[in-house]
Amino acid sequence: MCIRDSHHLGLHGIALSQSTATAHTYSALRPAQLSSALDAVPRLVAPYACETSAQQDQMLALHLAQPDSTMYHMCSAQWYSGAIDAAAFERALQAVVRRQDGLRTRFLNAGSKYYQEVLSWNAVRSAAVVVEDRDDKTKAAAQAEVVARAVEPFRLTQGLLFAALLYTVSPALCALLLRLHHSVSDGVSQAIIQEEAAQHYIAYKAGEELALPAPRQYSCLLYTSDAADDMQC
Repeated sequence: MCIRDSHHLGLHGIALSQSTATAHTYSALRPAQLSSALDAVPRLVAPYACETSAQQDQMLALHLAQPDSTMYHMCSAQWYSGAIDAAAFERALQAVVRRQDGLRTRFLNAGSKYYQEVLSWNAVRSAAVVVEDRDDKTKAAAQAEVVARAVEPFRLTQGLLFAALLYTVSPALCALLLRLHHSVSDGVSQAIIQEEAAQHYIAYKAGEELALPAPRQYSCLLYTSDAADDMQC
């Protein structure tokens, strides 16, 4: 896990929308013939269920054997200082979770096999984005709490695989912890979440709404992952 300091919001990460960043990533890593296959995957409306990928099955098997393992944790923390609008920050994080259906995913057991369910925003809003007031703590004490939360094991079969926790230490200081499991995210995902949250925050602070291009749907990325494995790329 990395913990960084930032003196202003919106200048970190990559200045790409999710759909653009994903397209660039997969054009570099996946065969060109996947493009038409991706376009053919039907767009689904949450809640919906889909099969797990081969990689996810491997991660689930490890989790069942070692439930306290942190091997596939992808957590990052960022400190922000200045005139922080916590309400706008919370709203920005909620906007990202509404857009990105992979952040609303959980695994369910169907007898001998697991599958994954993408939940609606209303079903996850209280668990996916949590704001906690820590004005009774110093920055060092709050940072220790952030680290402790970051290494808590995911319960893959009992809850979401993503959470954004915003700790407000003072009106001018807060920490954002992003907890993701690798079964639904990667390093590019973290940069996208941070950048989209920053863009929404800036818009909300200005009293505006942000219109971003529709993201590539999570079910498409699952298809891409398994198809790439089949092609041995």
